[in-house]
Amino acid sequence: MDMKKTFKIKARRDVACPEVYANFCEATHSPFDLTITFCSLTGIQPEDLSHTDASGEPVVHADPKTRITLPFRIVPALIKMLETQLSAVEQADGEGAPRPQGTDSSTVH
Repeated sequence: MDMKKTFKIKARRDVACPEVYANFCEATHSPFDLTITFCSLTGIQPEDLSHTDASGEPVVHADPKTRITLPFRIVPALIKMLETQLSAVEQADGEGAPRPQGTDSSTVH
């Protein structure tokens, strides 16, 4: 007999895990997975702008704090979850907080 059961999964709150602050992230992908790299940028100095990309635009190199790799099958649920959280924050702020803007569709800071 093949019975399928549905259930919820909830993260345990009673188990300690590292918490990392990030104010910059970027996404890359393989054919199978999405990888999000989280970084923390503070106090950018003029000398930090000495590197440039191929077009001559200044590039600041950020030290990664952690990387999370996810299978694509859970990405739609992650997007929905993030949109729900952002919507709740915007509603709590009254007129709504401005949405973060990245330099491209795979960068949020």
